[in-house]
Amino acid sequence: MFGINWCEHRWAIFLCAVSGLSTLCYGYDQIYYTGVLGTKRFVADYGTTHDLDGHVALTTTFISLTSSIIYVGGLLGALVAAPINDHFGRKGVFLYASVCIIGGAIAQVTDRGSIGVIILGRILIGLGIGQFTVKWLLKLFAARR
Repeated sequence: MFGINWCEHRWAIFLCAVSGLSTLCYGYDQIYYTGVLGTKRFVADYGTTHDLDGHVALTTTFISLTSSIIYVGGLLGALVAAPINDHFGRKGVFLYASVCIIGGAIAQVTDRGSIGVIILGRILIGLGIGQFTVKWLLKLFAARR
């Protein structure tokens, strides 16, 4: 099909698929978080201002910070994945990334009203996603050494 030898390029196809899945994780996170931002309970817990009708509302600073801080975590996760891999191996990266995502999810689910904890949870999830994204590249480079 299309004159491409798929077997010869299987690693490139695999890595593109993993990168695509990592992007889907980011997209899924943004979609569910956008839904959470619209719930009355969340607005009541984190709202610090009022709209024109006098109802409690979220500030634009809070919305933009909590929506985008996951990318900071992703960057940090990608940067720390290599040293973790060098010291503990790829399984260590997998374990550390899993713990980050689970810890971030627990922080977000159990938090009620603390802006710092919700931001910490978002950063932890970003750390995990960033490490999972880089983990497959580490495996490929280790196989070629």
